[in-house]
Amino acid sequence: MANDFSYLALALSLPVGIALFLVLRPVTAAIVVFLSFVMFLPEVVTLDAPGIPGVGKIEAASVACLFGMLLTGRRRLREARPFRGPEALTLLLFACDVATVVTNGDPVVVGPTFIAGLGSSDVVSSIYKDLLWYTVPFLVGRALITSSKELKELLAAVAIAGAVYTPLLFIELMLSPQLHGWIYGFYQHSFAQTFRGGGFRPTVFMNHGLAVGLFMAWAVVAAVALAKARRAASGIPAPVVAVYNGAFLVACKSLGAVLYAAAATPLLALLPPRLVARSTVVAALLVLSYPACRTFELFPVEAVVSAARSFSPARAESLEFRLRMEELITKHTAERPWFGWGWSGRNIVYEAESGKQASVSDGQWIVVTSVHGIAGFAATFPLLVWPLFGLRRRLRRIEIPADRAMLAGLAVMVAIGAVDLIPNGLFSHLIVFFAGALYGAAGGMAREAEAG
Repeated sequence: MANDFSYLALALSLPVGIALFLVLRPVTAAIVVFLSFVMFLPEVVTLDAPGIPGVGKIEAASVACLFGMLLTGRRRLREARPFRGPEALTLLLFACDVATVVTNGDPVVVGPTFIAGLGSSDVVSSIYKDLLWYTVPFLVGRALITSSKELKELLAAVAIAGAVYTPLLFIELMLSPQLHGWIYGFYQHSFAQTFRGGGFRPTVFMNHGLAVGLFMAWAVVAAVALAKARRAASGIPAPVVAVYNGAFLVACKSLGAVLYAAAATPLLALLPPRLVARSTVVAALLVLSYPACRTFELFPVEAVVSAARSFSPARAESLEFRLRMEELITKHTAERPWFGWGWSGRNIVYEAESGKQASVSDGQWIVVTSVHGIAGFAATFPLLVWPLFGLRRRLRRIEIPADRAMLAGLAVMVAIGAVDLIPNGLFSHLIVFFAGALYGAAGGMAREAEAG
């Protein structure tokens, strides 16, 4: 059970986050808020009040940044012209929220399991969450990260944030994941999932060990991008930070994250930025096409599982289970393809007689499509990968090698985050913030190069 300190920390985060905008530059304040809230605030806990949707760590970060921008960064918001950029896609998502509720007013009854239909209050709570998870982070990133200096600050912050996290990772590698319980009074996930490779997979203050692994992979890639640009990470040589973060990434025992960093490091180090940008477009197309491949059974399931089995039988078994669950939920979603089944457990598959849960949703893509249907996927995933498609064209206008290298690095971080949403969930809004920052930085730096 969460202790009083967990609620106090969450409650204080809002005024502290807003106050940061009064003492720091808006771009610095936003970076600190988005990173630190994900890194240190409690999971699961929410602040609830009658008639108001709950505020967790992710919502608190967006609310703090939104109010902070209104206080000290109104000019940057006006110049960004909200909803004139890719975040306009979230208007479609809001419409999808309404359509999902309208088409799911009927109850779900499977054996003894009864789930009520959705109502008007569900529209408000769903739009509220989508606004703070998608619209605000993308818009803030697009409005504030618009120059080489701001892009370097973001990459350096991510690289150093990974290094700052390593002492906490070390504690949990040695003693098992305990920090969240010691400080906030409860463990945030299934403790059984922390056992890996004869040791422990750290969770620290994030939702899962997979979230920590992804975060550290981003920290490695950010440092490699700075090294390619010959820029330091807050005064520390970037190659040193990259190696240091990489060692702890491997220790985190998250194979997917290790593979992301292992693929990204030579890509960034050896290829010119234009080819890196092209590779991220390929990744984006794979992400966007994956639901169709699964729906029409075009994905080579047997070949992928067989390849995984030759590497690790245990990982192959886990992968096969995930793919089987995807197939089960995809068939269920096909009954309401356009706007999905909604939330509150309506999108889950249940056993016909017992009413027990028969499906598990791991990947964010299957969560989105089962809850919001094709329309929901079309309003969220294109938002995340949109900046990747125009990057190569904008790189042609940017002549400074360091700027091109840093943009390529952030593009790889966005591509990694998008690809990770196929097997895993949306652990935080950092991927959305990074996507907005990439769009803003690429556009702003290209315009600056043209002007002069």
